Amino acid sequence: MGEIIPSEKEDLVNDTLFVYHNLLGLHTLSLLVKEKGELKPLFTLGPLESEKHILETFELLREENFPLIREYGPGTDGQKGNIFADRFDTPFFRFFLCAISKTPLKNEGIFALRHLSRELQNLLQVPPGYQTLGVDIFLNISRLVRQFLSYPHKLDEVLQLLSKELSESLGFEWALIKYRRGETVRRAIWTSLSGRNGEMDIRIEDSSPIDGLFQEKRGDQWIIRACHVSEESSVLVALGRGSPLILENERNLILTLPHFLHTVLQTIETSEKLRKINLETILTLVRTIEARDIYTKGHSEGVAHYAVKIAEEIGFDQEKIEKLKNAALLHDIGKIGIPDVVLMKPRSLTKAEWAIVRQHPQLGFLILKEMKLLADISPWVKYHHERWDGRGYPDRLKGEEIPLEARILAVADALEAMIAERPYRKALTFREARKRLKDGAGTQWDPEVVRAALRAIKEPYRIPNDRNKFYRQMERLRYEEAVAPMKLAVLYKIAEEVEKFSDLRKLLQHVLKTVSELRGKDDIYFIFIKEKDLLVARAISGMENIGDFSLPANSGIVGWVARTKLPALVNDTTRDKRYVPPPGKITRSEIAVPLISSNRLIGVFDIESPFKNAFNTSDLKFLKAISSYLAAVIELAMSYNDLKQSVIHDFSTGAYSFKYLAERFNELTAANKKKLSIGFVDLNNFKFVNDSYGHSAGDLILREFVKRLKLHLRSLDMVGRYGGDEFILMFPGTTRQGAEMALEHLKKDLSEKEIKLDIADLSIKIDFSYGVASYPDDGTSLRELIYQADQRMYRMKEESRRTFLVR
Repeated sequence: MGEIIPSEKEDLVNDTLFVYHNLLGLHTLSLLVKEKGELKPLFTLGPLESEKHILETFELLREENFPLIREYGPGTDGQKGNIFADRFDTPFFRFFLCAISKTPLKNEGIFALRHLSRELQNLLQVPPGYQTLGVDIFLNISRLVRQFLSYPHKLDEVLQLLSKELSESLGFEWALIKYRRGETVRRAIWTSLSGRNGEMDIRIEDSSPIDGLFQEKRGDQWIIRACHVSEESSVLVALGRGSPLILENERNLILTLPHFLHTVLQTIETSEKLRKINLETILTLVRTIEARDIYTKGHSEGVAHYAVKIAEEIGFDQEKIEKLKNAALLHDIGKIGIPDVVLMKPRSLTKAEWAIVRQHPQLGFLILKEMKLLADISPWVKYHHERWDGRGYPDRLKGEEIPLEARILAVADALEAMIAERPYRKALTFREARKRLKDGAGTQWDPEVVRAALRAIKEPYRIPNDRNKFYRQMERLRYEEAVAPMKLAVLYKIAEEVEKFSDLRKLLQHVLKTVSELRGKDDIYFIFIKEKDLLVARAISGMENIGDFSLPANSGIVGWVARTKLPALVNDTTRDKRYVPPPGKITRSEIAVPLISSNRLIGVFDIESPFKNAFNTSDLKFLKAISSYLAAVIELAMSYNDLKQSVIHDFSTGAYSFKYLAERFNELTAANKKKLSIGFVDLNNFKFVNDSYGHSAGDLILREFVKRLKLHLRSLDMVGRYGGDEFILMFPGTTRQGAEMALEHLKKDLSEKEIKLDIADLSIKIDFSYGVASYPDDGTSLRELIYQADQRMYRMKEESRRTFLVR
């Protein structure tokens, strides 16, 4: 019971139910909750022999907005009675009251049970223990986002899972999400409590071009909707149920959801774009290696095509198929260490040369296991030349000792190789290759994998016509330093850090470290991020730590690159009027490329050298080659930072969320034994403003109140929203007396200054009541301190009886 009902209210709820159970002489009295579509008993008095009848009664309650009374029985004693059932909604749960009487209920009994239902609703209407459940919902969605990022999801599937989470977590009968990007509109609806999943004929339009919350009655449904609109896209959230009740916490949560989901959906789209860039990087690296040998061009892509077909036939899930595809594309990456004289030999290889070639699986394993994003596929690459009968290499594994994925690669590799031309033999026909596979099942290859391949692969893979053009270009460029295979591998070193992209600064420093190790450490490296009208250097390498510094967006060579979205190579800065030196340095050469994602400037990658003529066109080509990948990585990291901020802050007011404040309290009290005080603040007669001028005016007042609080507090003090118009102020290192003096000074200052709002031509002076509690004198837990401060705050309210001054 304590998991849902706050512990301080448990005894009161229990005593209330016990009194009514005895007073009315009931057979059974039960309080239940519907959480995520599942009915859970919280408290039951008497036997629960009629669970089936109770569930049937609750099914009827879905369609009704008033209590139900049904005949029940006969019971074990042969008597017939009644079932009384009622439901009531709180901000985050739907509660049910069920009473089974031994005899038919009289009017007095029905009246008493309805009174009990109203009394319970008042008790549970705003459960203090769930002031932060909205953050929990955001964290549930964040867990879904991590699932979406682990392997590709279609956007329609993402929207469907998100709408399901909202419907079940918030206890609405249905939830709809509409996502518009440009001219494209996608929508998904989930109906949890009505027992039907899928599409419903509900037409919900964006009701305003600005953010807001709207509610209307449509048929037997109350529809609540909120919308968030940006320049390029919008998110609409619509929720429906039979009850019109929307409490303050629920309203604020729903108002926040579209903005939060907007960040989520943009993060997922950016991640998908990054995944595609990753794949293209893999293909570029593979094709670069294969371009060394005219006989193996396109080989890895063919192996990947066949491996995917076999895996689908066997029943691999999508995540495993994606990994296997990458392993197939990279299965010959170890050939990067095989000398050209051996790899491109036009005749049959000698025994010694074969020994060199047979090292490539082990070399591939050593390369991939050092790359965090690819380490888990490295054993499959290592063992793709092992045989079912144990006569393969490098470790002579046998049968099921060989990983299944490596067995699939072995069959796909053999099939593609047999139908390709080689200097020492002619290509087999596709029919002959299939026969060879069948003949080798049980000796060279896993017989089950061979059977799956023969079922799934009905025609040979054809290399696209434009691939030869690529290989001709690679033949011409392969000798240019900028696109040599080992330089392309730097993209993977950057990709290793993507899993840490929640820390943007560390990610950017990792990028600079990787590039500086490749080029040399005499140069100075910068990554500038565009922030409004400034270019801010968020990562610097090659000079002493000077912290973040910024340039106007039109200043210097970097500013020119940002404005034109064109690269710049300047080998004598003394002759370039655009040049602006970095702080405390004079450089003589500069090269800069724009970081662009989806035609949007993310920032500028800038390298400067103390020497003239330090850069050439190869350097420029290399920086351009990694710039789109780097831009996508940075954009994804920035999106995740926005996502993290959505969880830390209360979107409506700009204050910290209660969950974040609780975490900071635990950190501060665990770290030391110093004093810490909290203030519990409640605006006086705030309900009058909401009722008189609407919630929009109330929201503006709350935001302005938080803004003014922050102006008067120290940088280490924190303001968090507890719920509605109640806030918690945390004063680290401050005694109770010091916190009370600060709040009294703040109260006096705010009461003397008016806040003017455009809505309803409203001008107000803010007045509030407060109470203060100190750690550890008044308690050692945040809950204890809040209780003490809350009691003192209410005593102040009783003494002052102040109100908002409104004219």
